[in-house]
Amino acid sequence: MLIFLDTNIVQYCALYDDFLCGDTEACPVSEPQMRTELVALKWMIELEAIASWDFAVSPQLIAELRDGNPMT
Repeated sequence: MLIFLDTNIVQYCALYDDFLCGDTEACPVSEPQMRTELVALKWMIELEAIASWDFAVSPQLIAELRDGNPMT
C-alpha cells in the first residue's frame, strides 16, 4: 500500500499522541473533518504493526517523523 503524507501529520501526532497511540479511546475533537482525519491516522498507526508500507514523503518530513519533532 502507498500512503501519501503531508506536513499536518507531524503536528497531529504531536498534538493528539494520547488518542493516536491508544492511551485514550475517545477522539479529542468534535469537528467532523478533523475527527475523520484523526481516526484514519489512528487506524494507519494500528495497521502499521501488521503490514508493509511504502511512504511517499519528502526526506525532511520523514526525518521529523523519525525524530519525533513536530514542525512549528
